[in-house]
Amino acid sequence: MKLLLTTLKGLEEAASMEARMRGLKLVSVLEPSLLIVEGEVEAALKLRTVDSVSEVLCLARVEDYTPRSIRSTLRRCFREVGEERLTGELRVKAWVRVRGVSRRIIELIAAREAERVFKVEANPRARSTMRIYLCADGTLLAARQLNTEPLHLRRYYVFKHPRALNPLLAAVIPILAPAESVYDPCCGSGTIPIEYSLAIRDAEVLCSDINVENVRGVRVNAGEAGACVEPFTADLFRCPLVRDVDLLATNPPRGGGVAYAYKYLRAVLRLAAARASKASLVTPYKQAALLAAERAKLRLIRDVATFQGGQRVHLLFFEVT
Repeated sequence: MKLLLTTLKGLEEAASMEARMRGLKLVSVLEPSLLIVEGEVEAALKLRTVDSVSEVLCLARVEDYTPRSIRSTLRRCFREVGEERLTGELRVKAWVRVRGVSRRIIELIAAREAERVFKVEANPRARSTMRIYLCADGTLLAARQLNTEPLHLRRYYVFKHPRALNPLLAAVIPILAPAESVYDPCCGSGTIPIEYSLAIRDAEVLCSDINVENVRGVRVNAGEAGACVEPFTADLFRCPLVRDVDLLATNPPRGGGVAYAYKYLRAVLRLAAARASKASLVTPYKQAALLAAERAKLRLIRDVATFQGGQRVHLLFFEVT
C-alpha cells in the first residue's frame, strides 16, 4: 500500500531511516515534512518520528491553480479510486504551499467532490479525515488518514512537564546517534530517555533532574511506556555522573533567554567532554551551544534544524575531539 507520512520539517532524513528500518520502502520526499512510502500500515503506525499515517488516494498534477483545474483533477482521481474506498462521514483538511490559493477554497472543493463521488457526508467534526495537499510544484495529493489521534501524543505521557519536548524530536536521537549507554542530566518528564529506551531496547539509559517531582514523574511515565530507564535526583552543576557513558543527550533549560540557557549549555557540554564520547542537544540557541562546545573541545558533526511549538530549534550532535 502507498502511504503518506507526515513529520516535522527537518526530520525527513531520520523519518526515512526509521521507515526503512521498519521494512517500508521510501518512494519520495514530496516536500519538507511529507514522505511517500510503500509497505504495511501496521509498520507505519509504529514509527516514532512521524505524526500521521495516511493511505494515498490521489497523486496528480494540476494544470494551473484555478478552482476549476483543482476540481477537475480531484474529481478524476476520486473516480479512479472507487466509491467503496470511503464511507460514512468525512472531515477534509487542506494544506496549501502555493501563494494566492485559499486553503478554505481547497477544502470546500475537496469536500464537495468527495460527497459527489464517494457518497459520503462532509462533516468538520467527523473522526475520519481526508488530507489534501497542494504543493509548490503543482502536485495535488489526497490521502485518507489512518490514525485517529496525532501520533506525537504518547499514551505513556501521564506525568506532564510544563515545557516537555516533542517526542518526535526525542525519537530522532537514537536513530542518528545510536549508543549502548546514554545519559540525560536534565530529563524533565523523561521524554528523551524513554524514547531512547523504546528505540534501542538493550541500551543502558540513565537520567537525572534536580527536581524530585520530575524524577518521580519519569518513573511513572517510563512504567507506562514499558521503558527501562534509571532515573535519579542530581544537580547538573555538581558533576552528577560518576562513570563514563557513550552518549549524553538532553534538552537543557532555556526559559530565561540566551544568557540563562548558555549557563546550562556550558555545564552540559563540559560534562559530556568529561564523561561521554558524543553529545546531542536540543536548543534554539545554536551559536551559544557552538561557543560552549568550542570551550569544552567538542566538534559539531550534525545540525538538524526543526521546530518545537512554533519555535525554531536545533538538534546538535557533537563528538569529543
